[in-house]
Amino acid sequence: MPYGLVEVTPSHIDSIARGMVIRRDDDDEQYETTARAFRDDVEWPTHFPAFSIVLAGADGSVWVQRHLWRDGANRWDVFDGEMSLVGFVYVPATVDLKVVSLDAVYGIELDSFDVPWIVRFDISG
Repeated sequence: MPYGLVEVTPSHIDSIARGMVIRRDDDDEQYETTARAFRDDVEWPTHFPAFSIVLAGADGSVWVQRHLWRDGANRWDVFDGEMSLVGFVYVPATVDLKVVSLDAVYGIELDSFDVPWIVRFDISG
C-alpha cells in the first residue's frame, strides 16, 4: 500500500521536543528553555516518515536517505554493519545512488541531454 508524505509542521516539532524533555520539580521556565534549545539544535525532517530510501552495502553498511535537503543535496545517514551511526553525507539530488559502501558510493546522473553517467564519490572521515 503506497503511503503519502506528511509535512512536519512547527507544531509537530514543538510536540516532539516537549515530549523529549523531562519536566522536573514543576520548573516551567527551565522546561521551556530546555525544550526550546532541543527544538532549535536538532535538524528536523521536512516530512514523515523521516526517510525515503534505504540501501545496503556489500560491506554491511546501511545508507538511509532522509527527508533533509541542503543546497540541492539529499542527506544520507550512514551506519556500519553493527548499525552504529558513522556519520552523514550530502549527495547532489541529481545523483541516483546505486552502490554504497563506507569507502565510496556510485550513482547515475543524467547530463543536459539525458545521457546517464556513472559517478563515484569517495568517502573520507
